[in-house]
Amino acid sequence: MIKETRYGCLEKIVRAVDGPLRELMSGSKDALKFCRNKDTNVELKQSCQHQQLGSLVSGLSATGLLPFPTAIEYRGSVTALAEKVLALKVLRFKLPGTPAHLDGHMNCGINHHEAVENVMGEDAHLTTDITDELQLRAQKSGAFTPEMFETVKHGEGRATSPGSILEDLRLDDVHFKQVTDDAVSEPEEDSATDVKIKVEDEED
Repeated sequence: MIKETRYGCLEKIVRAVDGPLRELMSGSKDALKFCRNKDTNVELKQSCQHQQLGSLVSGLSATGLLPFPTAIEYRGSVTALAEKVLALKVLRFKLPGTPAHLDGHMNCGINHHEAVENVMGEDAHLTTDITDELQLRAQKSGAFTPEMFETVKHGEGRATSPGSILEDLRLDDVHFKQVTDDAVSEPEEDSATDVKIKVEDEED
């Protein structure tokens, strides 16, 4: 389940970058779609396309992502890859001094930021077994709070109930120790002192 989710995220990130990269490198007419200025000629569209390609290749090379890894080959963190991709700046054609409202190339680009942010913002569809296990580990580590799992939903769409898990944890005194404000016990009397007092009484 976790491997499948990871692979799915990586595939989408790869498509967001490697797909446009290959199209821009091909120089085909399809690559012109990354220049969205409808009021310009083919030469300016190609110039815009070349600037996007040059800046993309330069950025990928600087971050060690050239050639861009496939979802199967990549062994690092999905978050780390997403951060590197989000840091890429893809330039586009722009006439110097052109105000934003008159810039016909304002929306040009490969839109990798939006694609990656959508991937990282997706909710993971977790099974009951996985959500129960996550809560169990959170309880054992002492990091659990009820609010942490309020929005976690099962495949059936219902919230995970920690009741049975808590009961199991109370019986597991090796891995889990629950400490609450209400559980502060009274200080125990010193057994050594009790023994000493009893001995002195007997001698009298």
